[in-house]
Amino acid sequence: MSHEPKADWFSVSTRLLRDRKVQALVRKHGHEVSSAVIALFAQARLQKKAGEVDISWYDLAHDALTTEDKAKAIVEAANERGFLVIDEQDEDGVVLHFPAWKRHQNTASQQRSREARKATPEANVIDGHHLSSNVVLQDKTGEDKTEHKKKAAPADSLPKDFPPDLVATVDSVRPLLQSIADARGAKTVTRLALAKVIQQYPHHAHLKVANKLDHWLLHGDGEKKPCKDVVARYRFFLDGDKPVAVSRPTVQQSTVERMAEALPEIPKEQIDMHIYRLGQLKRPVTPESIRERHEATKKVAA
Repeated sequence: MSHEPKADWFSVSTRLLRDRKVQALVRKHGHEVSSAVIALFAQARLQKKAGEVDISWYDLAHDALTTEDKAKAIVEAANERGFLVIDEQDEDGVVLHFPAWKRHQNTASQQRSREARKATPEANVIDGHHLSSNVVLQDKTGEDKTEHKKKAAPADSLPKDFPPDLVATVDSVRPLLQSIADARGAKTVTRLALAKVIQQYPHHAHLKVANKLDHWLLHGDGEKKPCKDVVARYRFFLDGDKPVAVSRPTVQQSTVERMAEALPEIPKEQIDMHIYRLGQLKRPVTPESIRERHEATKKVAA
């Protein structure tokens, strides 16, 4: 077994333990899977051919703090699930490789490079937000004219008319899509861009679709396909997915709507409360009974 040390570190996704294939392996073989994967990643970094591992069962078991039989079972199961590919195997050890190793390491390197290029408070750089939004122009007579440039909406903002009940959806889906973008070297997933897409598909199972996209782009048929814009690809997946069935209004909700039309002088929230109390008292729900109860409540409050 030949080694050629390159560095004392390697890159790994922050979502490694949430990877579906890793989770399936952990459920079947226990938490030794995590230490075995880290041990294999370390060897994949150290050996001559990037992403390839040539290791004995003894060494893998030692590094993963498990037994040789367990190490062998983990590797074989990982091969079956496509997490790695076994090239050679015998009773002494195994030669395997990680198919997406090079792309993943290059993506991480690019991400670090982008972070390093970002302006810091100590850098002698004028931030774009500190520049004036007025541009002074001159016409043919030499007279100054000021053009007020429209400021673009911040990337972390939401559309003005964005439904409040979808805000949590944006903030739960965005980290997953960003992890995909990091792994694929795609552009940053902004809150604004994602919100515009989600707003177009308000009744879809967004997190479920995002997980489908994650598997397809990182482990499935889309692994070898180009992807520079994860949000655009997410829109495509949403478009092909059926919306979640919208639940029908409950009897209580329907009654509230009817009573609100008959009693416009009473706030809908109070009508809802009165209907609930009348139901507890087993009294009929009518405009008259609601009005009677409302008046009685007002007298008590006074």
